[in-house]
Amino acid sequence: MNREILIQRVQSIAKDIRILNKAVENMDVTNIPLVLENYKDFSAEAAQRAEWVAIRLRHLVYVLPFTPKRDYLPQAADTMGIKIEQREGMHELTLPGLMPRRKSTRGTEFLIDPLMAALERFAREHGVVRFPHYTVCFVMVYDRTLPERRIRDYDNLELKAVLDAAACFLMESDSGLLCDAYHSTELGETDCTRNVHRGQPVLSAMVRRTPGKAPRRTKLGRGEGKNGVQILPIFRFYFGTLW
Repeated sequence: MNREILIQRVQSIAKDIRILNKAVENMDVTNIPLVLENYKDFSAEAAQRAEWVAIRLRHLVYVLPFTPKRDYLPQAADTMGIKIEQREGMHELTLPGLMPRRKSTRGTEFLIDPLMAALERFAREHGVVRFPHYTVCFVMVYDRTLPERRIRDYDNLELKAVLDAAACFLMESDSGLLCDAYHSTELGETDCTRNVHRGQPVLSAMVRRTPGKAPRRTKLGRGEGKNGVQILPIFRFYFGTLW
């Protein structure tokens, strides 16, 4: 890369970091109970700008020959706390924070690139068994110390990109004929997203909705599968010790 262009990009990132610092300072001095809307705006601006800064800094790492992208991204996955486990026919991905909305392309790149690198490393280092049929559950875990009004519905979350990444290394296919997908919400110690896969076509039969009966719901469960079925208790049974 041309030296002047590189300097301009570094200066642009430095400017964004100063703006990020200002947004965080605004969060720090905002009276949250009285000015909740302002805090919401400041925190969203800070998070989005931080993601964009991280992405552009990664790109600066790649432009020089010292640290190839394939070498850096696994380190980024470790730093972010992306975890992948395999046991007894199941895979579990733990991702930091909650999934961004679909329109947040920067947030998706921030997460998916390191996730792909972590999956590639995991598949290379472990004997991954690809089952012909998968049942997948996305579990959105919300920090229980924060207000429940933070809990969102599943309509606009960027979950498909995570499933596509997992399918490349852990699944035969994410076709609807081979992969049943469900969603659930829990309260936990910290915000995170868990993506649990099980390679047995058992769950579909277990959650058939009884004709004429409304789906059951619980205050903290909010776990819905296809046709509005309440599936959280079933998943706890089905996924056993990983739950």
